[in-house]
Amino acid sequence: MARCYAVTAGGSLVPSGGFILPMDELISEEELASRIGVHRGVLRDLRVAEMGTPEEGYWRRLVRTIHYTEKGAQMALERVKNGLAGEVTPDDEKLLKGPLEEIVTFVRGGFGNKRIVQAKRKNGEIVNVRVVDSSNFRLRLINGDPMKFPVIKEKYGWVLKGRPPRAPGRW
Repeated sequence: MARCYAVTAGGSLVPSGGFILPMDELISEEELASRIGVHRGVLRDLRVAEMGTPEEGYWRRLVRTIHYTEKGAQMALERVKNGLAGEVTPDDEKLLKGPLEEIVTFVRGGFGNKRIVQAKRKNGEIVNVRVVDSSNFRLRLINGDPMKFPVIKEKYGWVLKGRPPRAPGRW
């Protein structure tokens, strides 16, 4: 059952009957900042400078937190990417839908930091992945196949999803 909220005169939403707005379409400022990979202050400055008031439809205030609509989240992503790297990539678009998950191939371990391994994404990009312990990661599994594992994109980089290998070269 979807929650219903009423819009007050100030544009904020409070739990009640009345004007119905589905909550699934809103994303909190903190969650959006985490998914895009920027500090919340960057989004706040963007909201104040370019998104105006809640009546314009880019954001709403729920109790004490700011929530962005789909239109506002898309605008924030475009503005942040234009300010940082240039164009918005398909991976960036997926971040608005939820965390980016991917299967990667192990490339290198044995760094001074035992919690880091390097892996290759499907597009050929080499990324650093945080793991619990890199001692059991190998280039090949026992049967000769390359070692592949699921990772998830988080605020500060890629993280192993699930458990690490139980023995060298074995899942």
